[in-house]
Amino acid sequence: MTEPAIQPPAEEVIQKVKPKRKYVYTKKTGRPSPFPLLKIENIKKLISKGFNDTEIAEFIGVTSVTYYGWKSKHKSFFSEIEVFKKTQNANIRRSLYERAFGYSHEAIKFLVVKGKVVREKYIEHYPPDTEACKFWLKNKESEDWRDEHEVKHSGEIKFINHIPEPEIVRDAISAN
Repeated sequence: MTEPAIQPPAEEVIQKVKPKRKYVYTKKTGRPSPFPLLKIENIKKLISKGFNDTEIAEFIGVTSVTYYGWKSKHKSFFSEIEVFKKTQNANIRRSLYERAFGYSHEAIKFLVVKGKVVREKYIEHYPPDTEACKFWLKNKESEDWRDEHEVKHSGEIKFINHIPEPEIVRDAISAN
């Protein structure tokens, strides 16, 4: 008697056949990325002028998705930009604080005395600014200083729907 042939499992029988490539592509296709042309100083200038990430991407000529992709791909480049943003925000915070409380600084005034220009040092004083105080308090103590307040009403509201009859209105007008 002959023994039946042992068949291999189906996975071994079905093998994926990969076609061999005739050509090896060494160059990337598509438009070249403008990322290598970016200079960190230029981006810092845009940030110091108040540009946000979306506006920077638009200025560079890429979509915001591409810009955010670069941020995640090139972390060392963009970490320096994030540090710069944080220092800018700290400077604004300090300026707002000084403006809210008032401050003084040394300044120079140029005067003409007897036909000669004279440099005069003096102390310039800035009083506290009420708008800066409001802004500071709205952000730091928003429960007490926000513009919108929650009003709780207790009791009952009654609407009295009193519309006079047309004849009464006509008689009142004709009486005058």
